[in-house]
Amino acid sequence: MAGLRMKALAVAAIAASLVASAAAALAPAPAPISDAAPAVPLAAASLAAAAFGYLFC
Repeated sequence: MAGLRMKALAVAAIAASLVASAAAALAPAPAPISDAAPAVPLAAASLAAAAFGYLFC
């Protein structure tokens, strides 16, 4: 049980760091034309967390 909790914490930490770094990279607000731009870092963080969970859990 403790191992599963540690893996979940690691996945959450990795996802949070990816989202934080992606948010820092998007400091200037995107133009209203590019509505899909915020979805790209979110998708990357989600895929990274899912891949980590699939490989190591």
